[in-house]
Amino acid sequence: MKNNLRVVRSRSNGGQFKRELPGPKDAPGVNIAAHIFAFRELAAATKNFRPECFLGEGGFGRVYKGSLESTGQGTLFS
Repeated sequence: MKNNLRVVRSRSNGGQFKRELPGPKDAPGVNIAAHIFAFRELAAATKNFRPECFLGEGGFGRVYKGSLESTGQGTLFS
């Protein structure tokens, strides 16, 4: 089976890195793109990691809720 894991750099999105993740085993050929955020983006989205944005501890560290200025979507960050 071919490994679908790769890192892509795109000029159309300002040079942000996106990682293509393999899809579920029952859906071959389906990939999910995960955005890698800069620290400044995380700090802005979580209001500089304010305590009221802190949700708790997860398996990968602290989890914060935030809102992205570019989309206005609520997001969870770990």
